[in-house]
Amino acid sequence: MYNVRVAMRQRYPGEARNAIAAVFASTADVKHVFVVDEDIDVYDDAQIDLALATRFQAESRPRRPIRAFGPSVPSLDASASARKAASI
Repeated sequence: MYNVRVAMRQRYPGEARNAIAAVFASTADVKHVFVVDEDIDVYDDAQIDLALATRFQAESRPRRPIRAFGPSVPSLDASASARKAASI
């Protein structure tokens, strides 16, 4: 599992979200995708940290996040979760 960083100039609203979906769809080994403006060097950890700390807009975050399904994600079957909770 690894993280992917993407620097892009968003041409229309929602394009960054589409880029995230494309990265998750391209490989199963991706755990997190970070999309930043094109002026951020994705190879520089300090610039990524600063961008996430100062430019991240929590109020505009989608309510339903894009999720990658992999070995680190527990079962998404609601009935299985309910059975587990009921058996405890």
